[in-house]
Amino acid sequence: MKTLDTRDLDERKTELEGYRDALHECQEALQETEKALADFDPDPEDENEDVEEERDRLQEAIDDARHALDLAAIDFGDEEKAELEELETLESEISEWRHGETLIPVDDFEDYARELAEDLGYMDRKGANQWPFTCIDWEQAAEELSQDYSTVSYQGNDYYVRN
Repeated sequence: MKTLDTRDLDERKTELEGYRDALHECQEALQETEKALADFDPDPEDENEDVEEERDRLQEAIDDARHALDLAAIDFGDEEKAELEELETLESEISEWRHGETLIPVDDFEDYARELAEDLGYMDRKGANQWPFTCIDWEQAAEELSQDYSTVSYQGNDYYVRN
């Protein structure tokens, strides 16, 4: 059973936010350097080596900013942007997001119900390997347990998460 922990998803969200912020910083840096070059207006009578060096320095800064922006766009492309949006939506649906909630795949919920019963000690009682424990309808038990859970979707899969 492949469960997910919201604390792990929150770490990924934080990582993606860092990539997004870096991309925005690179965009701003490029705009600032392009504006600096556009605003560079030396007196035509002062055309000398210093003016050319400043113009070259500004153009080099633009080239560096474009390169940094290209690299940041690789880290935060369309897929990462969509993943971040999905994580933000998921966070808004889960009240205990930062404290840790387990997302249980809907298809594995019956196994989860059985494991939960074992973890809670219900199956360790004397006679747990006998009737009625050997006759439990785990599908029905899972269905009843699911009343305390809500369904969320993440990356095309449906999960139960405790309300």
